[in-house]
Amino acid sequence: MNLWPDRVPMNYLLFPYGIFYEFIPLANVHDTVPPTLFMDQLEKGQDYEIVLTTRAGLYRYRLGDIVRVVDFFQQCPVIEFQYRSGQLLNIKAEKVSEVVMLDAIKQAVDSLDVKVERIVDFTACESLTRDAAELGKDVSISSVPCYVVFLELTITGAVNLKEVQLALADKVDERLAHNHSDYKLYRSKGAIGPLELYLLKPASFVRMRNYMLDNSGSSPSQLKMPRVLRKPELVKFIWGERV
Repeated sequence: MNLWPDRVPMNYLLFPYGIFYEFIPLANVHDTVPPTLFMDQLEKGQDYEIVLTTRAGLYRYRLGDIVRVVDFFQQCPVIEFQYRSGQLLNIKAEKVSEVVMLDAIKQAVDSLDVKVERIVDFTACESLTRDAAELGKDVSISSVPCYVVFLELTITGAVNLKEVQLALADKVDERLAHNHSDYKLYRSKGAIGPLELYLLKPASFVRMRNYMLDNSGSSPSQLKMPRVLRKPELVKFIWGERV
């Protein structure tokens, strides 16, 4: 529950009513049988993956959401979402989360000279994943690995989308280096190349969601849009949605 709607970033209070919570410490999320903690064992400032047991039938269900305990309210933890487990861009052990990437995108969009009504959605992959997707002559293999970002915007007025795309790639790259010290280090060493960014056609993420539903067997309520693409077929799909 969000008791503080004016806070940025948003904070949520977890109550122990109707749902039984357990928490896996961040250091243990990749263990085969990770240890879990209860609410009264959590520490402020630490990150955890949430595990749920509910009356509706979920039993020790791992959400995949990594959260940080930022406070306690009447002994209940107040959390801030960090990222989804496995949804990290990671070329040289820099580990850039979707929250960090989204912040960089928002800052870059805000600095544009054009009027952007809305950031519809984004997803990304490492160039090694894109290059392995066998996209043919439509892509040149990256000499230095980099991030590849796919972004759908709602833009007001007539603009040159290619110019906006190039400007955004530079600005997102710059904001990532400003906001994330490890990314900045590897960029300065040349171990990570300049970020690539591609604007997408309107409703690209609607079509991608429908494609995922048609090919995964998941129900609409279970499907989460990936912020980091690992599957070649999804990379191929979103590559075909570029403007």
